[in-house]
Amino acid sequence: MKMAVKIKEQFKNGRKVWVLEKRGYTNLEKMFYKALDEQKINYIPQKQIFVQNKIHTYPDAFIEPNICLYFDGNYWHDGKQYYIDIWQTKVLTNLGFKVLRFREDKIRKDLKNCINEVLKTIPREVIIDPLTTTRSAPITIG
Repeated sequence: MKMAVKIKEQFKNGRKVWVLEKRGYTNLEKMFYKALDEQKINYIPQKQIFVQNKIHTYPDAFIEPNICLYFDGNYWHDGKQYYIDIWQTKVLTNLGFKVLRFREDKIRKDLKNCINEVLKTIPREVIIDPLTTTRSAPITIG
């Protein structure tokens, strides 16, 4: 199983810093990745997107050239995180990205419909054999 990275908040010398730590994929991510693989959709898990040389986001899946997929768990994406997600979506949309967010309950109840939404959004040439894909470099804007 491939490993993803996660940004973790830590404090060093009294100031907040962000560090990357390796983690496995969540069950929700695994479920969605499997469905994307079954449809032969070329995606990059946890691709870094930088805005003005700072890490802005790690979409759960990135489909080139500009589609960000997020799988929002019910627990972590309520309250304050919900508003951060809205802001993040606006920033990415203003930069020309297409952002698709799927809530955990929707994924678990109707994964097929979620995949159909992705298929409607992506360019046809993105649907290829995933065995021929390579990981690309992080995207930097600004």
